[in-house]
Amino acid sequence: MKPYDTFGGLIAKTKWYSNNYIKKVFIENNIEITHEQWVLIVITKRSPGITQTELAKSAQKDKAAVTRMLDILSKGGYLIRKNDKNDRRTYRIFLTEKGEKIFEKTVPISSIVENRMLQNLSENEIKMMKDCLTRICATSRELLE
Repeated sequence: MKPYDTFGGLIAKTKWYSNNYIKKVFIENNIEITHEQWVLIVITKRSPGITQTELAKSAQKDKAAVTRMLDILSKGGYLIRKNDKNDRRTYRIFLTEKGEKIFEKTVPISSIVENRMLQNLSENEIKMMKDCLTRICATSRELLE
């Protein structure tokens, strides 16, 4: 059995191809941020004022990687960090106007990308796959506890 024929291998391979396809589409659409940075923008849009720690957990990235990406996004004018009113060591993350614009530009693109990647599956297959992956994820999380 080849390494990518295993369940975990197929998930890893799928993630690699989908991330690279998203990267390609972002480049074709002159989007100057990476897919990983975009994930932080989406999470921040959905949870304005999120802390860096919460953002790292939600993005499933380590704090150092998120800090580096936030530095880049901040320098690019996509977001700002504000000190927490109750804890000066904690930063809250907010999108700027430029961050809001890139979010609005990329959401339709991400829908198109997802639809293209799932085009060979029926609605029932997509639902079943999501259900299965959700249960596997939950079981894996429980096994870590």
